[in-house]
Amino acid sequence: MKFSQYAEQVNPNTIQGQVQRPGDLNSYGGNGAGYEAIGRGLGAANEAVFKQMQNDDIAAVLDASNAMNMELINFFNGEDGILGRQGVNAEGSLKESEDFINKTFDKYASTLGNERRAQMLRQKFNPNAFNYLRSAASHERKQRQIADDNRFNTAANNNISNMLINYNDLDAMNEIIKDTSTLVQIRGEQKGWDDETIMRAKIAAVTDGLKVAIGDAMSKEDYNSADTLLRTYKDIIDPNVYTTLTNSLAKIRLENVYYQTAYNIVDKCIGADGYVDEAKLSQMIDQDFGPENDILEGIVPYSIPISTGDNPDLKNLNPELKDSLDLIGGILNQMGFGNVAEITSGYRDKERNTRAGGVPNSNHITGNAVDIYLGNINAAQKERLKKVFEPYFGEVIYHNAGSGDHLHLGEYKQNLSPNSEISSPFNPQMYKQVRQLAKARASDINNAKKQEIAKYKENLALQINTAPTEAEAVRLINDSNLSNKEKISLIKAQREVRNPANYMTTADKTMWEYVNSGNYNKDLALMEEYNNRAMDSADEITPAQQQKYDKAARHLNDYYAWANPNYHTRDYKQDYSNNQEYKQMLSDIEYMAERGASKNEITEYVQEIAKENDFDEQYILDTIMWDKLGKIEGGVK
Repeated sequence: MKFSQYAEQVNPNTIQGQVQRPGDLNSYGGNGAGYEAIGRGLGAANEAVFKQMQNDDIAAVLDASNAMNMELINFFNGEDGILGRQGVNAEGSLKESEDFINKTFDKYASTLGNERRAQMLRQKFNPNAFNYLRSAASHERKQRQIADDNRFNTAANNNISNMLINYNDLDAMNEIIKDTSTLVQIRGEQKGWDDETIMRAKIAAVTDGLKVAIGDAMSKEDYNSADTLLRTYKDIIDPNVYTTLTNSLAKIRLENVYYQTAYNIVDKCIGADGYVDEAKLSQMIDQDFGPENDILEGIVPYSIPISTGDNPDLKNLNPELKDSLDLIGGILNQMGFGNVAEITSGYRDKERNTRAGGVPNSNHITGNAVDIYLGNINAAQKERLKKVFEPYFGEVIYHNAGSGDHLHLGEYKQNLSPNSEISSPFNPQMYKQVRQLAKARASDINNAKKQEIAKYKENLALQINTAPTEAEAVRLINDSNLSNKEKISLIKAQREVRNPANYMTTADKTMWEYVNSGNYNKDLALMEEYNNRAMDSADEITPAQQQKYDKAARHLNDYYAWANPNYHTRDYKQDYSNNQEYKQMLSDIEYMAERGASKNEITEYVQEIAKENDFDEQYILDTIMWDKLGKIEGGVK
């Protein structure tokens, strides 16, 4: 039962804590005062009992509520709590939460001892339980949506993968596209999308798959399959993506055509020596592709953008003309107008035709004409366009019909195909591309040939120089692929190297013998010995030893002067071993190094002392054993 208040009670013969007076008011105290005192005492006692009961109820309910809340917090927000479940794992969270809350309440209500306290616990707990259930319901709904999205995305990605695998099988592609559309339809209905939103989603999903499949075909150079996919699914792919893919394919295919053309020309210009004759190459390109020549080539489809300002109607064009728009674009792109061309008009009803300034019997009214803006072009370019398009259209006109100058193509003869050959007097785009590609190819071939010959000569030189005899070296030279001039020069050089005395001057012969006798290396070793001894202040060099070192220095100076005309000899006769200033300088250098002086600081000090005492500064710096100075391993830095 629910208690709103506690009504104190006394015996039935009392009223508001007052004992009813008997007939004789004097029977218990004067004027019944004793009865009144008893009534007040009983009322106070009753009130005290009630307050104690209230406090006991509140304490018991509070303890139970706290314990329940701890269990709820752990159930909903703990490590494995309901609100942490993700995706499909969250399904059934609301029902599980309801069961747990009811079970937990019953558990703690049963410990309170009476219905009064149980009602108090319920009143305190209901708002909290409601909030938890609302959170559980929201979490389950959100995770169900996430799970549905994941299932949809997985299925959509599987379809994209299947398109990638089966891009060259149109029957399989049709089934995959159908399945993708059905999948989007179901998902859209689940989300409550309207028909227009569902249709956009279908186009986007199918486009994603076709984009990957077509891109893969292009990466594998399977251009025919890529072209087939674009033509087959043109009406169900996103128009912007269709234009991008079509034009990318056109660019790649044209580049391949230009590459093949350029490489064929380069091959015709390679001489017997393996080099490309670049002058001949330029001449052939100008002869075959220059401004004075007609060019015959097939058509690579190209999607011309639609002028948004003019908003042309292409849906109601003659179907044959509509299907040929990309071939028209291919012709214009190959003639150099791909970057500026825009379709400004297609089908026009009579009213729109009148507003555009068209003639009453215009081919636009029957959907058999298109207008294409090409920017500012000159009379010669207009003649080119006329010559190229007249085999395919009864009307080829360049004029202004109210929307600016444009090319009008009408009365389509339905005879355009990718294999159609367009004859243009000059294709500047092709000329430029072929020329650039051919020049680059020729440069690569010539550079590779130079490297090949350099490597060949390097290996040949190694074989010649290590040949055991002059006769073997000459044989190797004569058997080589070198020119006669190079062979004669090499044979002469080999004879000079192997028998130098027959070709050298007296000075040359002396120096050649100095080096090959080993005296050069001996003198170098003596000078290193001298430098080490000169650095040691305790080592005294005798006059005889000094003479030996001086002789080695003279030999080395003579050799360096012979080997290098710009070499300036240096006096090696510096003997500072008995010079006190020199000894003090060496001591100072060691002291500075011990205390961490840098090489730059020691060098500055040496320069100062050398200047004061007329020492050979460079000699001293060259003979300092820098790696042995100081306490740090490796010497001063």
